[in-house]
Amino acid sequence: MVAPTHEVKQEKSKENTLLEELSHTPKKFKTLSSKLSIEFEGNAFSGTMRMVSDSAIWLSLGKFGIEGVRALLTKDSVMILNRLSREYFTGGYEFIYDFLGFSVNYNMLQAILLGNDFQNYEFNNVRVSNQNSITVYDFDKRQNIQNPISFPTLSQKILYDNNLNVITRNYFEVLNSKEKMDVYYSTYLPFNNVMLPQVVKILMFSKRTYNVNLKFDKHKLNDNFDIPFSIPKSYTKISF
Repeated sequence: MVAPTHEVKQEKSKENTLLEELSHTPKKFKTLSSKLSIEFEGNAFSGTMRMVSDSAIWLSLGKFGIEGVRALLTKDSVMILNRLSREYFTGGYEFIYDFLGFSVNYNMLQAILLGNDFQNYEFNNVRVSNQNSITVYDFDKRQNIQNPISFPTLSQKILYDNNLNVITRNYFEVLNSKEKMDVYYSTYLPFNNVMLPQVVKILMFSKRTYNVNLKFDKHKLNDNFDIPFSIPKSYTKISF
């Protein structure tokens, strides 16, 4: 049996309004700190993530309690310290494209980490279908409303769990490229009336296929914290 489908073009439906709400971080959310475990390319790392809503993401990752990498991502800059090789990078998001072959920006990274939809993307011409407790939003072409030139145009599919009120899958392709990303949220935890992802699986398809597994723990919401980042004079700058 084919699930009922309808297309929303001009007027906002109930589902369309719900999706629009999911593109914004909760008003109660100002800062977030979490313990973080990452599996990437067969390697496992652990550390801390600190986030200032719509402003900065700070990461400290290593093994056996020894920091190996520190990163600070803001709206327009990427800064990374590699303590093992005594190197650093400062620049824009072209670093991520050069490293992974994938075009992302701060807003997209924050949304992926929080289990949100992307900010400032249009909601027109979406096909909406319902499969038991899951609502599926399917966009053939989706542009950023504020800056369609700088932000990628996407083909996107979002699965939303109506019982838990969370996104369980966010699959998107950057149009006119080979870049694809599939994000699965298998577990959420309620925290101070905010649902936060606990287990996230990310598949990236670009120059090659990447598999990233994230696990968050020990969330702290709206605490005061520092996001320290300084570059030792002895470090060598990485250039591309």
